[in-house]
Amino acid sequence: MSNNKSNINTSQPENSASEDYLTRDLGTQLHIFQLNVEGISNDKSRYLERLLKEHKIDVVLLQETHVPDELQMTRRATISGYTLISSLYHKIYGSATYVRNDIKNLIKVKTRQSIISKLSSSTWGADANTLRISMLSLVHSTAEYCAPVWLNSVYTKNVDKHLNAAMRTIGGLTKSIPLKWLPVLSNIAPPKLQRELALLQEWKKYAYNPFLAIHTDLTALKGVLTTQVASERENDWTIENPDNQKLVINPTTKQPGFDLERNIWVMLNRIRTGHGRSVDPRRPIITECPIRAFKDTIADINLTKEEVVEWMKNLDVKL
Repeated sequence: MSNNKSNINTSQPENSASEDYLTRDLGTQLHIFQLNVEGISNDKSRYLERLLKEHKIDVVLLQETHVPDELQMTRRATISGYTLISSLYHKIYGSATYVRNDIKNLIKVKTRQSIISKLSSSTWGADANTLRISMLSLVHSTAEYCAPVWLNSVYTKNVDKHLNAAMRTIGGLTKSIPLKWLPVLSNIAPPKLQRELALLQEWKKYAYNPFLAIHTDLTALKGVLTTQVASERENDWTIENPDNQKLVINPTTKQPGFDLERNIWVMLNRIRTGHGRSVDPRRPIITECPIRAFKDTIADINLTKEEVVEWMKNLDVKL
């Protein structure tokens, strides 16, 4: 293989690259590995597999693969953990581009999370129920694909940030709000707990079916994983509970107002969490303003009675 090496970091001056690195570092987002492989083979593929894992490479660009057709590419150029997304077949030249498997999945999650954001800003169907169903069917179905295999990966945070963004959209929540509010106001279990539940379902499928081949490969399947989603969510909520007003009685159920119109639902959540356009929209507007203040308490607002909804509709400021 060629010894040509380069390192490019967009956070440094253009000419500050070092000759001692194999990766191209495009900031903190993407690592690209480019190599003149001078003929790909099984041995080189296995070596690349170790090298790419060591340097945490996201995208691989190989030149001079010397592969004449797709069959030979499959036999000689399969790199575990990476997906071949494009290739040029030629017995003298040739090239191949790979993307790390979890990055490929991440792109799908990000695209579908953008759909949820667009729905929330539309004039139709943007209520919390519609957004929740859309997120579970579009975003979570992709984000949890094969989750039992990679749930302990260090890259789960890259998926979680898009899941959190989608949950934030459902509740109309600002970025300053603590993350523990997101599962409560979107009525969706935290990403980590969703993945553990997927593992539990997979385990039960194997443990309760004695005719599966896995029972012949293992001496015994002892014990059964147990994850109680509701109790786990309640325990997680009680630890460093951000609800200073004690408004949430059960964090696993839909909160009052979930069926309200989008603008009222968003306003309600910013009042109950104390995070809005101002640092805390409750104090200056709801409790102190002589014109706009609500006559009852925040606990009464949280219950979304008819007079509360009418008050929020007539409020002439955006929280």
